Amino acid sequence: MNPENEAELEIARRIADGESVDLAELGQGNPDLARRLGKLQSLAHAMQGSSTSGSRWGHLQQLQLAGQGGFGAVYRAYDPTLDRMVALKLRHTDGAAMLPSGADFVAEARRLARVRHPNVLAVHGASYHDGRAGLWTDWIDGETLTDRLERSGPLHGEELLRVLRELAEALEAVHSAGLVMATSRPAMSCSTARVG
Repeated sequence: MNPENEAELEIARRIADGESVDLAELGQGNPDLARRLGKLQSLAHAMQGSSTSGSRWGHLQQLQLAGQGGFGAVYRAYDPTLDRMVALKLRHTDGAAMLPSGADFVAEARRLARVRHPNVLAVHGASYHDGRAGLWTDWIDGETLTDRLERSGPLHGEELLRVLRELAEALEAVHSAGLVMATSRPAMSCSTARVG
């Protein structure tokens, strides 16, 4: 086995053992490998769902991992105060050198909470609990754009124009709130756009 394959296998083993692995840096060098390992990471978290299911962060009950990236993980969660499902984004605690501070994360959530646009998720709250900064937003059931593209291939014609228009409107709304600029962290800003 060549050293590159051994390194990939070691990352896969770490994921299978439940370690948090930052795939963002790996994705810059090999996006296809990062995508495959991301699916493995999602599967590993789903298999370990019993350790997450029922756990709490503040007043929210985490139900299942919905996805994760270099800056944090997103969970489907239940807000008993509002009696509804929400998306709970928790900032990772490891690899702190590449992460915004908890105060920066919550400050960005506050700015995003001022954005009111049909193509931008509404932020319902932000806080710190158990040493982690987090925010919660609308929970939207449906297919992601990535899933749609994998299922049916590229968008064409009116559908493509509609999606581009909705993304442009969302980015304009977020930019107007001061969230998309050279010093902004796009991991939060881009994850907030809603399409169709």
